[in-house]
Amino acid sequence: MKQNAIAILLFLVPPQALAVELADYAGEWKGNGTYSEKGSSESSGRLTCRLDITSPKADVIVISGRCAAPAGSRGFKTQVTKTGPGSIAGLELSVTKPRTSAGRLNSSGLRLDGADAEGSFFFQLSSPGSGSMEMRSSSTTAKKTEAAQVQLKKTKP
Repeated sequence: MKQNAIAILLFLVPPQALAVELADYAGEWKGNGTYSEKGSSESSGRLTCRLDITSPKADVIVISGRCAAPAGSRGFKTQVTKTGPGSIAGLELSVTKPRTSAGRLNSSGLRLDGADAEGSFFFQLSSPGSGSMEMRSSSTTAKKTEAAQVQLKKTKP
């Protein structure tokens, strides 16, 4: 019975109400969260992040971000391109050796996963529909794993 009720509710919601487009992420976002680093030495703590997300084209966003913790700060810049229905590709622009990633865009948000000779990584943003979203990221190499989780609020469109 419960499954039938859920199916009926989903049927009544128009697909466009569930859809998330890359342009929905555009704006300035700020927030706080936590980070952890595990490897030869372990550390964790609070961090503050700022994202400036622009949409130079209909199916492209550029995420410029900076996160700071008491131990220091780190910036990043990633271009995300819609490559098909529900499919996206990422290109890191802030490093000397750009990494590529692939992922999905759906009603839950976007997620990019990638791997190279040094290790694997992921970047995830929840749906921005309510003016707030969660950012999660992780990078794993043979020597260490870094992870972050941040709650962001939109401060400018």
